[in-house]
Amino acid sequence: MDNFQIKRLAVIMAMGSGMAASMPVMADTFSTTATVSNTITLTETTPLNFGSLFAIVDPDDDDTTLASVTISPAGGMTTGAATDCGVGKVSNIVPLGGHSAGQLDVTGAAAFTALTVTSGAGLVDLVHSSGSPTAAIFTLDTITTNPATTTTGLTDASGNLTITVGGTISAVQQGSYSSGYLDGTYTGSYDVSVSY
Repeated sequence: MDNFQIKRLAVIMAMGSGMAASMPVMADTFSTTATVSNTITLTETTPLNFGSLFAIVDPDDDDTTLASVTISPAGGMTTGAATDCGVGKVSNIVPLGGHSAGQLDVTGAAAFTALTVTSGAGLVDLVHSSGSPTAAIFTLDTITTNPATTTTGLTDASGNLTITVGGTISAVQQGSYSSGYLDGTYTGSYDVSVSY
């Protein structure tokens, strides 16, 4: 009796296995999507501002080092004295207050992702609002950032990053700037970019 039950069970199992093998295969087609978002937004929330300055050009056109003023990305200010190749007068810049480091806010990037910060190289002119060709200019010699240029900063959970900006401006030799530095506002521009 026991042997019969075992054989019967084996036959039923074999039949069930054969039925499963003959079942039709069900298939369908499903869609997939990708959305491109190549835009990372940089917004200037605080301009880089060298504040109010007393400034004079190098009247003898012979400064070996021109007077300068530097703002760090943290907002501190230092000055650089001019040196002269002779015993004549030199350029001079004296800060009078009101300076601030710049701040740029990055939005629209991936969360918790390293972004490389790059600032533009080369001299940039800060020109008097009158546009007078005889008004002296300042030269924006360097831009410094935090995170530092060519290094990376990590975005937060929302894909945001704050970059603070400093820089150095220098006086110029008098040359054709017969009017020297005029009272008023001097403006220029600089470039900062971020990338993955």
